[in-house]
Amino acid sequence: MKYEPKILINQTGKRVEFMCGGETYVFEVGEKRPIDGLPAHHALNTVNTGLEEYIEDKRPDYSETKWVDLIKLVKGKGYKVGMKRDEVIALLENGHSV
Repeated sequence: MKYEPKILINQTGKRVEFMCGGETYVFEVGEKRPIDGLPAHHALNTVNTGLEEYIEDKRPDYSETKWVDLIKLVKGKGYKVGMKRDEVIALLENGHSV
């Protein structure tokens, strides 16, 4: 079985060590780094390391988006005529107005 590499992060507040395939992996407190597929799967699913998969927040940046395009994106999501730009952006990002 093929496992995808992942970025793991240690948010446990203590040093974490685990072994996979004869190799020891050490994550210091707050450390985040990429790790190969099988060891990542092992750390996340097999042993109780407390490590988590790090997923970057990939929300779009609407600050440079044209007003017309913002209106198209927000139609049917609670947009009301007269809303200000920051209210429309908040509606897109959070699902509610400011």
